[in-house]
Amino acid sequence: MKTIKNINYNPLRKSLKRKEEAIAPPDLLHVVKNSFESFVQFNKNPYERENKGLENLFRTSFPFLDPNGQIELRYIAYEVGDWECGNCRSELPNDVVGGVGVKCPNCGGTLIYKEKHTVDECKYKGLTYSAPLRVLLELVVNQLNPETGEIIPKFTKKEKVYFGDIPLLTKYGHFIINGSERVVVSQLIRSSGIFFEGKEDKTKDTLTRIIYKGSIIPEKGSRLEFEYATNVEHFFAKIDRRKVIGTTVLRAFGLDTTYKILKSFYGEDVQRFVVKDGKLIDVDKNLEVALEELSNDEIFITFLADEEDEKGKKITVRQEIHVEPEKLEKYLSDNRIEIEEVIAIDPLVFRKSPYGNILIETLKKDQPKINKDFTFQDAARVEIYRKMRPTDTAAIDPKAFLRRANELFETMFFDPQRYDLSKVGRVKINAKVHSIPKTIKPLDLDTLLEKYPPLVLDEDVKVGKEVIKKGTKIDQEILEKLKNAKFKEIKVNAYLDEEARFLQLVDIINIVKYLLELRLGKKQLDDIAHLGNRRVRPVGELLEAQARVGVARMNKAFKDRLATIDIEDPNVKPGNFINPRYLTGSILEFLKGGQLSQFMDQANPLAELTHKRRLSALGPGGLTRDSAKFEIRDVHPTHYGRVCPIETPEGQNIGLVSSMTVYSTLNELGFLVTPYRKVVNGKVTNEIEYLAAYDEEKYVIAQANAPID
Repeated sequence: MKTIKNINYNPLRKSLKRKEEAIAPPDLLHVVKNSFESFVQFNKNPYERENKGLENLFRTSFPFLDPNGQIELRYIAYEVGDWECGNCRSELPNDVVGGVGVKCPNCGGTLIYKEKHTVDECKYKGLTYSAPLRVLLELVVNQLNPETGEIIPKFTKKEKVYFGDIPLLTKYGHFIINGSERVVVSQLIRSSGIFFEGKEDKTKDTLTRIIYKGSIIPEKGSRLEFEYATNVEHFFAKIDRRKVIGTTVLRAFGLDTTYKILKSFYGEDVQRFVVKDGKLIDVDKNLEVALEELSNDEIFITFLADEEDEKGKKITVRQEIHVEPEKLEKYLSDNRIEIEEVIAIDPLVFRKSPYGNILIETLKKDQPKINKDFTFQDAARVEIYRKMRPTDTAAIDPKAFLRRANELFETMFFDPQRYDLSKVGRVKINAKVHSIPKTIKPLDLDTLLEKYPPLVLDEDVKVGKEVIKKGTKIDQEILEKLKNAKFKEIKVNAYLDEEARFLQLVDIINIVKYLLELRLGKKQLDDIAHLGNRRVRPVGELLEAQARVGVARMNKAFKDRLATIDIEDPNVKPGNFINPRYLTGSILEFLKGGQLSQFMDQANPLAELTHKRRLSALGPGGLTRDSAKFEIRDVHPTHYGRVCPIETPEGQNIGLVSSMTVYSTLNELGFLVTPYRKVVNGKVTNEIEYLAAYDEEKYVIAQANAPID
């Protein structure tokens, strides 16, 4: 018999390239696949999932509560798909969720996943490629302890509730809905955070003025804007397009008095006096000051006075006003009022300041007055409430009206269900208006909480026998401990979770400072087309947004069902209180008819791949064909290495639909990044660093095909 030699028909190819590739092309569908995995976290232990995607949705949405606090529905964990033991083949009990890393409660064996239908079956039979979603919930029924007056649990019950079938992404990066292959296009939208812009505007007198605007854009919630025009000497704020005086917002966030406002902007040059026996006493120096010394100053006074309310009842009010220096003596000698403090600032101070007299002129328009039992912060919140709820009457008890005002303000800016800057928004604000230190020294501790947004320790710190762990948020309690520690410097970083996702007072102050410095050209305006101000919402984020809508409907249905269920019934279960199909129903509704969910282009394999890598500026929360201006559609320098400048459709969608480049990917915040080879001491190395558009501005960038010797 003849022996045939094994011949290698695939010898190594000889490369004719002039430049060798420093990095291999990535999986071209990794953005889609990673985003969906981040959403469902299928390959994570269900009891150890990270706080993102569905896990974050359930943690932030639950518990569901009834108005009386008697019934509580808590979230524990969720499972995706059917799971059984690989050893004993037993199904899981109703109080255990299955998933990767979970052991069988009967024999301790490893669980295996049972696929409901294969991809091919779904295509041929017209089915949806999906898996059942079950959520482990705990029902807690509370009762009042008659002895202590505390609310204690009466009984609890756990149940794994079926939430419907959730569509799954195939290994090819698309969905199968009723047998049809569909692709969810990633959305390229303006990122949350802070955005400064300036535009020319012609007034009636044909004078051209520039309007500077600083917009705080949250992931969800009320939009807050600060606005300053060059033809006036004061600034305004807008809350959901309702205009208020700028300093009213500063007061509402906690900078309630004129002294605090002026000191935050002009520093220690602001003078404060109290009145004793008709004479002015400097609070800091404890010395008497003659009125003549304040003859050129801008002066504000805070005083108490008696007046009648709408019902004719005599009340005492507290008020802040601006007074001319020559009239100050008249107020000091007026027996009808009681002056609490006098604030003065020399004109030379604000003339040298980058903020000019803008704060002074704004405060002249903002002269709050309120019952002496309340604060000027309360007065500011009442003013905002009147703007937001103009039809609500104030002819009720002042305390009740103030309670409404505080509830509205807290809901608009400090309720996690209604307001969220998001991690992206916090990072963008920190980078734009704050100078976050990498290390702090003992001298920094006294002003740390006032000067910076929330920080965390970036290393372990030993205080006596106690060790404060890395990642601990620096609050007042930790700050006191650090004051007793012996250290030269401590590494710190920005805090990005929980309350950091709300606006802080220091954010508002620094945003206003940045806005006022724009008029002098000391700060830069933002470019709407810059990819540092636009981020990608991939499939996982888009599905999470739809799921949130479904859970909100579920919460409403929960409250509607409370009246129809007898909680004394021993058979009552968590599943009795909710309609679970709202969540998966919202996701299916999006996948079947959403603007970003499209039938997959199957002209050829390359068209299919391109479709899955497409970016669209259209869709919910994005632009429309009519509103998109030329600047957004045009090619921008930051597209280099991230977005293909050529591949875009003709017609109305030109520049609004684009594609990612081969090597571009997303960072953890959703911004497009591209790889660069690092240059060290004039030599090009093979070290690869991925940079976002806002990072590369710090470096000198050479072309990829620059000659190298």
